[in-house]
Amino acid sequence: MRSQRRSFFDAVTHVRTKRPAILPNIGFASQLQALEHTLRPDAGAPGVPSSLARYLRAVCCVPAEVDVIQDMLERHHHDAPTAIRAIFGGEIPRVVQGVRDRRTGRRNHRESRLRASARFRSWMTDTDGSMTDRWMGVFRSMEREPIGEARYARAQAHKRRSLALALVGLVLVAGPSILTAVAVVLDSTRLIAYALLAWIGGPVLGAGPLHSGLKRLQHLRGIQPDSEVEVFVGAATAPGFRSTPGGANDRTTGRLLSARVIEEARTHRLVVHPETGLLLEVDGALVKEFVGGDMTITARVPGGSAKDPAATARLLSVLEKHELRHITHRLTRGTWGPLLGAASAATAVVFLLRTITSDGDPEPHVVVAVVTVCVLLLIAAAVDRWYRRRRRATLQRDGEAGLHRTDDRWLLPESGICWEENGRPGPLRLVGGGLGSEADGRTRPVMF
Repeated sequence: MRSQRRSFFDAVTHVRTKRPAILPNIGFASQLQALEHTLRPDAGAPGVPSSLARYLRAVCCVPAEVDVIQDMLERHHHDAPTAIRAIFGGEIPRVVQGVRDRRTGRRNHRESRLRASARFRSWMTDTDGSMTDRWMGVFRSMEREPIGEARYARAQAHKRRSLALALVGLVLVAGPSILTAVAVVLDSTRLIAYALLAWIGGPVLGAGPLHSGLKRLQHLRGIQPDSEVEVFVGAATAPGFRSTPGGANDRTTGRLLSARVIEEARTHRLVVHPETGLLLEVDGALVKEFVGGDMTITARVPGGSAKDPAATARLLSVLEKHELRHITHRLTRGTWGPLLGAASAATAVVFLLRTITSDGDPEPHVVVAVVTVCVLLLIAAAVDRWYRRRRRATLQRDGEAGLHRTDDRWLLPESGICWEENGRPGPLRLVGGGLGSEADGRTRPVMF
């Protein structure tokens, strides 16, 4: 800005082409806007949005029109945090990027997030038409209705089976201890032999049923007679080879196909308990198997080029960019790099301690072997970190570039990830991705 006499928005756009990860927080952006006014006092023109307004809309994803942002900035002397709070009634939506401190207190933090999320959804509908969908695999949520007596009875039957499964596992795990105590009291050699055999097989055979039964009981605890169920409608595609990341179906849909509660290329109506993800009914028939899956919230663009059959490219909406950031975080997070670095440090420390405590000098080949292991671990950690940073930068560039159409799919141009296919989200958006729940961007974990 000083050396090349660029505006704040032009400068940050230029730097982001070299390093997409940079994101000045909104307070610092306000200071950079003040610096622009100092360096270029005659640059602004009446009716033209300032660099700060364009930055907040394009980069920080403030869900409001540029003119509205510009008007609020002028009213509040280009103080971005105050202007955004004035737009959204005192709170900054969670979708806004570049906010240094989102927490005002642990006690009211969850309620604040819920209110901000609801307000953000209403703003999305008013500004660029974005909305959200709830999915269970490839099945879209359509409505909610009371659980009914038959479905509640099915849930109670699952609860009884889960209790029986947990009791069987408990007997297999605790049985060897009881049998050993009885054998010692009775001083029976035969019972001691049986107890040894029970110790060999009992805990191994009983750990799985005990864990599964307890987890199922934990999930089923939330189903009450006055609960509501959610209706999902959709059709699973036939599994096939895909040249782009993400297969034909996601994990939840694959689980339902494996359990044979749904069929390929056929439209089904699923009735699911939303808090637990338990599948209760398929096409009017109660499901006997204990099966279900996770639910995901994704962005949806109902109009524009997404529905135009002749369109070959379109930009991501504000809500879709927010969803892509969730997916980027999931795909690029990991602990392999730190674990490999810690393993290298632990190897070096153990070898050093052994060298200090030993009487003689270590063998040269041992030193070479230890150094080689440490160097290889460090190289692996560096490669892991480089790969994750490179993939993160690729997804950030994809978010700015938008989508392009190939046949019936919308793809991210550089990473090749399937974003949308036949009007529904791609597999990566349906498995742990998307916008999560209304509260904090995550769904409740459900294990089957």
